[in-house]
Amino acid sequence: MFVSVGLFAIVGIYIGAQQFGSGSADRLDLIPGEEKPWMIEVVNVAGEDGLAQRTTAYLRSLGYDVVDYHSRPLAGHERTMLIDRRGNIAAAEDLARTLGLPPERVVTELDRTLYVDVTVVVAYDYRSFASLKHLKNIKDTP
Repeated sequence: MFVSVGLFAIVGIYIGAQQFGSGSADRLDLIPGEEKPWMIEVVNVAGEDGLAQRTTAYLRSLGYDVVDYHSRPLAGHERTMLIDRRGNIAAAEDLARTLGLPPERVVTELDRTLYVDVTVVVAYDYRSFASLKHLKNIKDTP
């Protein structure tokens, strides 16, 4: 009896693995952070209601792990940009390419108290970047 139950479980696991694959590019169940393991913070400095939430939803749909989002002024950052917080400039540059931001919009400002790798600053000029123009049309639910 135990042997047949165990065999049934093994066959079920094998069939499930074959059906869902492991790391398939056509997967619909993308888990944020699974393929892009950096922790991201989104800060809306534009003052536009729901912008941080919409940006978060967009980044999560691309597989990024957004762990915090909020709206607040951020001194010295009035333009849309990315801030490397951990000395992992490659993470910020990857995200910049995804968002269509030029390299000069990526800076390093180390701050290990934030527990994030990259801060995405979304400012008034976000509509000037093709990949961010549509944010106004995304639902506010991250």
